[in-house]
Amino acid sequence: MTGNRRRFIRGSNRSYVLLTIAIWAVLYLPNLWWRDLTGTDEPKYAQVAREVLLDGHWFALHHNGDPYYGEPPLYFWLEALLSLPYGDVTPFIAMLTACLFGLGTMLLTYSLGKRLFDADTGFLGAAILATLPQFHNFSCTARLNVPFTFFITAALTAFYFGYSEVNVGATRRVAPTSYFSWGWVLLGLAAITEKGPIAFILVGATVLVFLWRRGELRLFLETRPVLGLFLSAVPVTLWLLPAYLTVGRSYMEGLFGQFNSQVTTPLGVDKFLFYFSAIFVDGSPWSILLPFAFYAYWKERGAGVPQRDFLWTWLFVILITFSIILQKFSRYILPLYPAVALILAHFCGGYIRRPALREWTSIKGALCWGLAPFLGLLFAWIFFGLHTHKLVLSYLIIGAMGVGLLGLSFVVRQIFRDKQWEVLFVFTFLVTSSFQMSYNRFLFPWEKENRSERAYCEELKGLMEPGAPWAVYRIFRPAQVYYTKSHPKAISSEEELVSFWAGGPPEADATVSLPGKVYCLMAEADYNGLTSTGRVPLFKVAELQGLHKARLVLVSNLP
Repeated sequence: MTGNRRRFIRGSNRSYVLLTIAIWAVLYLPNLWWRDLTGTDEPKYAQVAREVLLDGHWFALHHNGDPYYGEPPLYFWLEALLSLPYGDVTPFIAMLTACLFGLGTMLLTYSLGKRLFDADTGFLGAAILATLPQFHNFSCTARLNVPFTFFITAALTAFYFGYSEVNVGATRRVAPTSYFSWGWVLLGLAAITEKGPIAFILVGATVLVFLWRRGELRLFLETRPVLGLFLSAVPVTLWLLPAYLTVGRSYMEGLFGQFNSQVTTPLGVDKFLFYFSAIFVDGSPWSILLPFAFYAYWKERGAGVPQRDFLWTWLFVILITFSIILQKFSRYILPLYPAVALILAHFCGGYIRRPALREWTSIKGALCWGLAPFLGLLFAWIFFGLHTHKLVLSYLIIGAMGVGLLGLSFVVRQIFRDKQWEVLFVFTFLVTSSFQMSYNRFLFPWEKENRSERAYCEELKGLMEPGAPWAVYRIFRPAQVYYTKSHPKAISSEEELVSFWAGGPPEADATVSLPGKVYCLMAEADYNGLTSTGRVPLFKVAELQGLHKARLVLVSNLP
């Protein structure tokens, strides 16, 4: 930097990349050893990948032995490939797959920020993205949202690189058509990762609106859209053609039915502002600066700076697209967070490069860096208590809160008085990082006890004879498939249970010849109800404690 402006960190491209990887390794990797796969999606996705690996369902995906039409296959392929050395899809590998995509998105954010502005801004963007709570949380889960975010970010990055090369004329470093071609391929990969055609809407609308706002819509022809659509279709064809040849028309019909149910879903404009508020909640504390960044952009909108136009277009196109879709989940808007991170990085960088009004003494610095992890730990404990409804305001906690607030007030006052904006950025980064690390240390053991189904599923597996058929009556959960490493039959009616008990189509008679020993898991209330009718002979094997401490009963057809 020249004059009275200074760089945030005097680092090379290599040092910034290594720092980004180090941040990822410290903030993300430890989480993968602490968590179980919880909820509905994580065990389901891990089981789909397991059946890819062990049963060979690479193209026509399966779950619990049945065709699965819920999501495209790319994420499951990668999960299975990472699992090849181990021979099974473990919880660690399932989460590591998404976590690696989180790292990839951080590196893409750095690379795009470097092209848009400079290396300093790119690194600031990667650092902010790494500590955005929503991005951090979903990068440590076995879900498809972060991999989808990676490919959307990669496609938009490739398109912007191509656009920037078009505008440098004779000094082009790389032919823009090369970037555009990669952008179309990456768009096809996004489409076979999650949400299918929505990937084309998100990327295509962002590029078109950006070019339209710049008055350069004719440049869209430079992307060679006809060739591009062909390139995007290649990954899709490499999935669907083998699936059709392997399974036949039935799998295509199942996929079409799933797609048709999604596109015919009515729009959800009644909750249009849902995601506008979600950004501020899920992106805190960085998102506090977003209105100020927007004001600065709006005030200078006549300057015609393409870098900022591109990022704000990216943000608003994705935000509005998901705002008119019926289903509302905050994780859906993850693809806009790289743009948010770079917008905030550019805004913060303008202040960080300003010279400080007063230099800080070593005492102030020591207080600031010592207070940051303490505040992160304190806030994590408070939020964990609020989340689990276990917050107890003892004198110790009240005293710690008082000390923390006094220390925070002092540090913030000193920062603003001395205009130490670089210190403010690092202080915020350290508080946010220590909050994420501490909160996870509190949350994961609680989740394992209250949300994980691993314990009762492994107990269930030990109670049944190896290889014996078994079913789940009205309480089927994907975790029961994944953690028992078996294929239970999902039963929803008493007639189905009679059929399963008899080993085939029922004569609706409990006196039919029974097969070998089979098992069924059901809720205690259902067990009592079926026992009272006497229609199906039930022999209790064991009682178990299921999810949310629900009382379950394992029964068999033979004593």
